Amino acid sequence: MEVNVPLSFGTFAIPNNSSVSQLTISTNFRSYSTNHIHVIQPGQPGEYKLVEFPVYTRLFLNASLPQQSTVFVGETERFTLTNIELPDSVITDSNGEADLLVGATIESSGNGGRYLDTKYDLPLIFTINY
Repeated sequence: MEVNVPLSFGTFAIPNNSSVSQLTISTNFRSYSTNHIHVIQPGQPGEYKLVEFPVYTRLFLNASLPQQSTVFVGETERFTLTNIELPDSVITDSNGEADLLVGATIESSGNGGRYLDTKYDLPLIFTINY
């Protein structure tokens, strides 16, 4: 798989983590947030290319959820990846390739804990069957 544009949730703030909040980046390039997540800079869906598959073949996609965020500095609350927006299937072209646009939703813990002002990494895991 080649990454043309990585999925990004942009920049956002959570001034109050007393209830679960969600942030969604949809494949229509829009950001939606609930409760205490305030979007500062919108994110964007991921643009990927599936490569080295048989030509003109239907590929079935299935997300592996939920996933937890990781950080590489300090103690902080984690985000949970609760939804991955991707098609059920795609068909490869004459080169055995298919373009894939991916959106996703994350959730805050909602337990009152603090989030550090840092970069959070989330695994984007899905299986491909054909």
